[in-house]
Amino acid sequence: MRDKFDISRRLFLEAGLRYEKESSKNDIGQKVLDTSALAPRLQASFDLLGNGNTLLLGTAGRFYQSVILSFADTYAAVPQQTNYHLFQWDPATSKYEFVADNIVGGTANSPNLGLDATYLDEVTLGAQQQLGPTVGVGIRGIYRKWNDLIEDVLGYNADGSAIQNFINYPNAKRNYKGVELSFEKRFSHNWNLLANYTYSQTRGNNFSTLGGQLEDYVNETCQTTTDTTIGTGGTIPCSQVNNSQRLSGRPTWDIPNLFNLLGAYAFNLGPVSLTAGGAGIYSSGNSFSKTRSLNVVGRGKTTNYFYEGQGSDRGPNWWRIDTSLEATYRIFGVEIGAKGEVFNVFNRETPVSVSATAFCANSAASPTSGCGLAAARFGTYTARGAFMTPRNFRLTGLIRF
Repeated sequence: MRDKFDISRRLFLEAGLRYEKESSKNDIGQKVLDTSALAPRLQASFDLLGNGNTLLLGTAGRFYQSVILSFADTYAAVPQQTNYHLFQWDPATSKYEFVADNIVGGTANSPNLGLDATYLDEVTLGAQQQLGPTVGVGIRGIYRKWNDLIEDVLGYNADGSAIQNFINYPNAKRNYKGVELSFEKRFSHNWNLLANYTYSQTRGNNFSTLGGQLEDYVNETCQTTTDTTIGTGGTIPCSQVNNSQRLSGRPTWDIPNLFNLLGAYAFNLGPVSLTAGGAGIYSSGNSFSKTRSLNVVGRGKTTNYFYEGQGSDRGPNWWRIDTSLEATYRIFGVEIGAKGEVFNVFNRETPVSVSATAFCANSAASPTSGCGLAAARFGTYTARGAFMTPRNFRLTGLIRF
């Protein structure tokens, strides 16, 4: 439901209300999710000078996130992909011989029918100024706060059976703050140009779509034999590993600085129409963390230990420029032509995704030990996908009716 209101000649409002409902069942028809909510929206604009050239803008809204479908799979009562009969080839008999059965029952976890969908509250404030008939600039501040974040708390019953409880954990936090600057020159006199710069930060202790580490294995003991500086000789209560303080920090997708530029110029060369285009981007590097995998003693499970919180380190800033040239010719009402594109014109292969995040803080460890090697390799880029894609080309034939 949505409606617009002209409060005066210079003040305009648009209000909306959205009802959302989501439910899921597992493979035997048992309800495992039943949530509903109202999501209000409000937008306002004010013509500051009354001539339409200077606008003050604001929005406020609540936006719900769908609980992903894999959530229902965690309550599957018939895990078909888990159960199997194992046969191995026997050269002596020249046939597959039965070895063992792997039969696992369905989950014993009870669904939390009081679970609410995660939502974010967003508020924006901004201004837009028109500079002549085709040029405009703008500024906008953005604040987002996530609420009812869903945690899958892992642990064990008294009989040793594993449990996984999905809850809206009140200590799970995530927020975003940003400022956007924009410039727009609409297409006129054969060219256009768009540019925007965003300064932002994302902070919190839960950055997962569904679940995370918070409060996992709180009654268990975690241990590593590699880094004895963790806890006491490498042994530490898991409650000190998976608490909100140690997990606080930045997600990998926290990008403080991002600048985009896009432009095009069109002209004719005789009967041929030519359009040259270009795009550029400058970005802060992705963040990453000093981590070590710890064993949950006696359980056959592991959990990550963050030495300095999430997102403690950051990769190098990077930039890239792409360009294109399109040529078309119209004949019998049909436009034919070709388009050539060059991506990463300057062939920059800056590292963008760190390969080694395992760390070790024991400075007394031998350089050739597991600890010493982890410390030396931390923050290095070794995989092919860790670097920007090198310069590449694309040629496209065009037929437009």
